[in-house]
Amino acid sequence: MRDRRSEPRYSVDQPVVVTILDSGDREPFEGTVVDLSRSGLGVRVPYPIDLGCRIEIRWSRGTVVGQVRNCHRIRPDNYRVGLKTSQAMELSEMEAQIGVA
Repeated sequence: MRDRRSEPRYSVDQPVVVTILDSGDREPFEGTVVDLSRSGLGVRVPYPIDLGCRIEIRWSRGTVVGQVRNCHRIRPDNYRVGLKTSQAMELSEMEAQIGVA
């Protein structure tokens, strides 16, 4: 199967705090960024998140806000959420996020 992505994705494994901005009834929870690109993030979370929801990702290197584009169940209590970020990251910012000098 051909990869349809228009930009490269970089694998990472970094803990984050996830906040669903479109829902005031859920407390922030832990997740893991598993990959990133200029305009998106892949995040592993313990709950499914509705498509179209805006979520905030906080980690040691900053904060990113994105919209949920897809959500796939990996196994019970483990979902992979694809986010489109509200601002595209520059290459130097992406390198900083993944720890490249």
